[in-house]
Amino acid sequence: MDVPVSVSTSGLFDIDYTLTTTLRNGHLVLGRRGWVSPLLNMGKPAIGVVCLDTQIIVALMDSSLNCFSDKGRRLWRLEIKDPISCIERIQLKNKNLDMVGVACGQTIHIYSTVGELLDKVPCVETISSIYFGQYGRETNSLAVITAGNNFEY
Repeated sequence: MDVPVSVSTSGLFDIDYTLTTTLRNGHLVLGRRGWVSPLLNMGKPAIGVVCLDTQIIVALMDSSLNCFSDKGRRLWRLEIKDPISCIERIQLKNKNLDMVGVACGQTIHIYSTVGELLDKVPCVETISSIYFGQYGRETNSLAVITAGNNFEY
């Protein structure tokens, strides 16, 4: 039995959308309006997935960050020295900019969609989860939950 690990979406529901799911057995499943299809077998379990317009970025348990096209072709792969705990899409709509935040130990690595490391954001404790979005009136906030159950933004 296939067990979903994480789900990521892109697009508008009424017009055109993409639903990407990673399974515990290492498969990547892609769904669009009217059909669902297994895209590829990554060989290793996934930690998380970020679905962009034409790219799918997957963090694997072997501490690698992989980017695939929506047709299943590998575009790039990065080896990260620290274990990855989670991955999150960082989208700045007003600047038309897409990035990916990857939590590794006590640092958040921010990568461009072509795999270039843009910045590292240090935290005091080990990171359990990150989320980027609106927090109150702030439109671009990065919320961090640490292993010690602390909340930072």
